[in-house]
Amino acid sequence: MKSRTLSILFLVAITAWAQPKKTQPSPTADNLELRHLFADDMHDRGSEPFDFDENGKPVPHKEWKESPDMPKNDAIRQKRVREMLNEGTVRTTNDYVWASFIFQHGQTPDDYLLAHVLGMIAASKGDKIGRWIAAATLDRYLQSIRQPQVFGTQFVPGAKGEMTQGEYKNGLLSNSIRAAMCVRPYEKQVEQVKQAQKQPETADFNTGQFPCP
Repeated sequence: MKSRTLSILFLVAITAWAQPKKTQPSPTADNLELRHLFADDMHDRGSEPFDFDENGKPVPHKEWKESPDMPKNDAIRQKRVREMLNEGTVRTTNDYVWASFIFQHGQTPDDYLLAHVLGMIAASKGDKIGRWIAAATLDRYLQSIRQPQVFGTQFVPGAKGEMTQGEYKNGLLSNSIRAAMCVRPYEKQVEQVKQAQKQPETADFNTGQFPCP
């Protein structure tokens, strides 16, 4: 009986050893076409979003000029990204961040709402920029439906052309919640508004807080 038990155990061990080992799947690659669309989106707005090429090598920072064709280009990019979403080719954290930025530059509440959902997916995957764009797109969506923003990421011209934050329910969220979404504290935003009104040519409209928790 003992000999038979040992034989069975030996056969089980041999069978287990003979099974092919499971390998970890390779990480999904970023959508390079979407990466280029995002770069073009930023270039049309006069900025360079990448300091490294696709191989990770540093590249010189290039200053871009705002494009007069920006609205037309935005619509073309958004149409293509919608196609990608329907095709299921927006998959990685970076993909969702880039797509969110592209739709943040849309024209309708639905564009901003979609941008918010895409940002939330990136945030759920642990991306800190995804957290900020999720907050910024929510504010932009709220403004587009004539509701006050809640994070304070948006700056708009006032009645006399002065820069303001428009309607802003600043007491709804605490600074700790803003920090959790990588947004600067309310007091810092107040300073930014004052500076923008005093010296608009040197105004800082960046509301991201990095590093964030």
